[in-house]
Amino acid sequence: MLNLLRKNHLVNWQAVCQPNDQGNGKRTLFWKDDWWGGKSLAIQFPRLFALALNKDISVHTVFSSGWGVIRFRRTPFGVSLQQWEDLKCLCNLVSLTDGKDKLFWKLDARGRFSVGSLYRTLKRFPV
Repeated sequence: MLNLLRKNHLVNWQAVCQPNDQGNGKRTLFWKDDWWGGKSLAIQFPRLFALALNKDISVHTVFSSGWGVIRFRRTPFGVSLQQWEDLKCLCNLVSLTDGKDKLFWKLDARGRFSVGSLYRTLKRFPV
């Protein structure tokens, strides 16, 4: 029998949660979280992500400190340079607020987590 305490890592959190309100970006990872365009920037800009040294930097840090805070193993050129320019243009369209980042719970119409909504979903998949 599979230990239920060990199953938490099997949850695809991106499938049950989605960004709802960007807020200040302090709790949102720039490369890894889905905060722009429906996918993480790591997936949208794979060459840049492969070059990035600071893969766990927050959106807030990038927006408050400027582009120089993102460091690469080497200077981007060719396709990766074009991706870098595209990324900077896209991010210029984003404005952060003073509020906290929030997630929308996809398993509930109101977007709020509840044990009941999780239970109803899990009940459909017998172990």
